[in-house]
Amino acid sequence: MNFDYPEGVTPLDADEAAGLLLTHITNRSELGRWEQENTTEAEAALRAADRQGYELLLGFTRS
Repeated sequence: MNFDYPEGVTPLDADEAAGLLLTHITNRSELGRWEQENTTEAEAALRAADRQGYELLLGFTRS
């Protein structure tokens, strides 16, 4: 595996590259897209959890 790295980036050695869990990602563009999708999903989950917590708080304070 041969990687090209921008200046200042710590390169992966062969063992580290072989141990990557995201085997479906083959280039930086795919990694960037996956990271953005993952972040968007996490933000949505946090907003949903926050709404649920707020609704639980409202129910508790009204009883």
